[in-house]
Amino acid sequence: MQIREIHIERFGKFLHCRVVPVLPGLNVIYGGNEFGKTTLLEFVRWVLFGFDKKRKGMNSYEPVDGGERAGTLMCERSNGETIFIARKGGTLEGEVTVQAADRKGSGQAHLETYLGHASRKIFKNIYAFALEELQDMDSLMEEEIKNKILGAGMGLGKVSLTDVEKEIRSKQDALFKPRGRSDRALDKRVREIKKRQEELRARSNEISRYDELNKEIRVLEQKHQTGGAGAEQLETRRRNLELRRDLFPDFIELEDQTAQREKRAEVPAMNEESMLSFEKIQTKQEDLSQRLEEERAKLNQLKIRRQPISFNPALLERESEIMQLRQLTELVRAAQKDQQKVQMERDQLEAKIRVEIEGIGGDWEEERILHLDWDDADKQFVHKQEQTLYRSEQAVINVRNRLELHQEQIVTGSPLPSPLGMRMVAAVLAALGLAGVAFAWFASNAELGFFMGVLLAAGAGLFLWLIRNPEEGHREAQQENLLKDKLKKMESDFEADQEVWRQWVQDKGLDLETSPALFKEIQNHVRAVREWTLQKQNLDERIDQMNRREAEAEALVVRLAEFAGKMILTNDLLVNIEMLCRQFDETRDHFNQCRDLDAQINEQTGRVDGIAAQRDSQQESLDHLLRSAGVDSEEGFLHQWHRAQEKQALDRSIREIQKRIHTRVGLGETYEKFMASMRESDPELLEREWAEVVSRLDHLHEDQDRMNQEIGRLRGEAEQLASREDLVSLQNELEAEKEQLMNGAREWATLTLALDLLNRAKVQYEKNRQPQVFQAAGRMFSKITENHYRGVEKPLESDAFRIVRQNGSFISPVLLSRGTREQLYLSMRFGLIEDYETRAEPLPIMMDDVLVNFDDTRREHVLDILRDFARDRQVIILSCHERLLETYLKYGAKQVNLQKE
Repeated sequence: MQIREIHIERFGKFLHCRVVPVLPGLNVIYGGNEFGKTTLLEFVRWVLFGFDKKRKGMNSYEPVDGGERAGTLMCERSNGETIFIARKGGTLEGEVTVQAADRKGSGQAHLETYLGHASRKIFKNIYAFALEELQDMDSLMEEEIKNKILGAGMGLGKVSLTDVEKEIRSKQDALFKPRGRSDRALDKRVREIKKRQEELRARSNEISRYDELNKEIRVLEQKHQTGGAGAEQLETRRRNLELRRDLFPDFIELEDQTAQREKRAEVPAMNEESMLSFEKIQTKQEDLSQRLEEERAKLNQLKIRRQPISFNPALLERESEIMQLRQLTELVRAAQKDQQKVQMERDQLEAKIRVEIEGIGGDWEEERILHLDWDDADKQFVHKQEQTLYRSEQAVINVRNRLELHQEQIVTGSPLPSPLGMRMVAAVLAALGLAGVAFAWFASNAELGFFMGVLLAAGAGLFLWLIRNPEEGHREAQQENLLKDKLKKMESDFEADQEVWRQWVQDKGLDLETSPALFKEIQNHVRAVREWTLQKQNLDERIDQMNRREAEAEALVVRLAEFAGKMILTNDLLVNIEMLCRQFDETRDHFNQCRDLDAQINEQTGRVDGIAAQRDSQQESLDHLLRSAGVDSEEGFLHQWHRAQEKQALDRSIREIQKRIHTRVGLGETYEKFMASMRESDPELLEREWAEVVSRLDHLHEDQDRMNQEIGRLRGEAEQLASREDLVSLQNELEAEKEQLMNGAREWATLTLALDLLNRAKVQYEKNRQPQVFQAAGRMFSKITENHYRGVEKPLESDAFRIVRQNGSFISPVLLSRGTREQLYLSMRFGLIEDYETRAEPLPIMMDDVLVNFDDTRREHVLDILRDFARDRQVIILSCHERLLETYLKYGAKQVNLQKE
């Protein structure tokens, strides 16, 4: 969530003011002292969370005009939704309303659903803080903040870990509290059981034995309790002895190092900043010297690589012709591959054409065939004329056969057929004609159909004639004349049809003896010759095209060979093309290598000169530092520094040992008494006393176990007495009460286990999740201090954390300078924000002049980090320093002004 507008109706000194527009990223609000930066920060805190009731006695920012506090924040959520958060009222918390586009709600609980359930303390100590909160490390270690982050990390979502723990403890205490009041649920159940037991004893016939058993049980329980108290005392004594035994090595080491520290009391302290500068200059000098050697070696290597490379500029200028030659390569290769095949196909077509022409006969030639102009009309005429000639010829043959038969009968004196025989002939002719016509119709043969129709008509006519003229069969002379006339007419018609055919053949330039059937055969030969001739012409064009491409490529090769140096051409065109292209590619590669290497040499030369200048500058800085330290050599500087470091190391070691002892023993008078007792202790006596206490504890535990067994036996006997039939009803009631007691005990144990699991989860979170916060903070802190401090670590056994120095040693935050400590705490907040926002709604970040104690160099590093940090967030900086304002603006901040509405 980010703020877009701030409207202050009444709050402290502000009346009817606004801050608009507040943009994403880095914003800065500038104003001098008494401007109201802290008031503006508190206003944003108040609108979002109200004031804590514990704030009484502190500045509550009552409006100067005496009215009620009131104001509004227009915000934009991460999903793009715009909401208005308004709070007003005279109480510390006031009344808050949230207005969205389609809904409206009121109350802090409703507002927290938009804030990702962040608490007032989380926002104050992590997101919106002034220099006072920044300097206070305890503000980051408050239990609510730790639990809120732990709860989110363990998947509790919107639920606070503190609330969960309170709820579990409340339910647990309602059931049973070992040292609490006796009105708990389980205590009441125990009293009810005792009451039932008393009733049971009063009604039992064996009450005396039952009472004796219970008396023995109580005696044993009392002894068991007394033994338990003694065991607790021995256990306390054992722990005390173990503590003294465990801490004895630390005590000896502390005494030894304290003595060594007193011997070095006169060693003067030395400014740590001087050593940091010395180490930084040395490191940079070594790095620059190494880099200078490496860069010079790279420069020499580049020059060595450049020296033997040369190229042919004349050939390089012919790149377009080379590209043209490359394009012709595949065409020439395909032509050479296909030319022989195409030529063979052409020769085969030529041979087939000659065979077809020879099949026609005569003086036919290919040229004549190609110029023939026969169309579909000619084809239809030939087909029709063929049928006509066939019919005419068949008619002549039929009449001639009849006439010859008639004449042969007359010559031989054979009687003419009788009328009955003539009728039979007529019937046979008609039957044959009818069958032939049917077959011709079925076979779609017009010629056969015509002939059979004539035969059918002849048979039918003869039959009719015999019926009408039975006496005409004997008129031979008349019959012969009729047949001769008919034959003459048929022959005349046939001759006329032949003359029409011969005239057409003559017009077409063919032999007069050409028949229609022969013409069809000639026509088939002509069609084949024409098709093959067209294919041959296409092949001739392909061969010509192949030859032209080869000639073009050959000419281009000869022309380019003049620029190829000592290249010797071969008789293979493709080999010559490949040689030319390969030589051009090598020339172009050499040219590119020379160009790239020359550019790299120039760049590398500038890099070498720049590093040499930096190294000279560092040497001047080192000489100045040695002079300021009053020494004339690096060895003298280090000697003076090491003496001071030995003293500081002893101080740190003493503090660490004291801290370990404080952790186990305590502070103040307790610690002093413990140290005094340790000075009077003997390790051997401690060991013997500890062994004796352990032995007594073992014997006491064995006695306790025996008493537990005896108590169990007696209780079993008492239960048998209580299970008689006359006591069944009362016993059932007693068992029901015990069952309810067991259920309550199970619930109490479950709640106890839940608390234990919750604590284990918190420890697991510290192992797996919390280090991410410290890793992020350590990364930023290392960048701010230029890697003087490498990171931040938190030991699992302690809530305190420590700083990792460059050499791997540790230092406590309290030993840092104020500015460095503030830089650390700022890095911690950035790390917490990064980790917290992975699970919750992002919130605006407000900082009130938190960079004032940073030096210029580290302030720039912080601003580099802040600029990147604000890229996906909203950061609002409040400042009263004009110089810092200019710096913020230089790093991309947008200045926002407070205006009157």
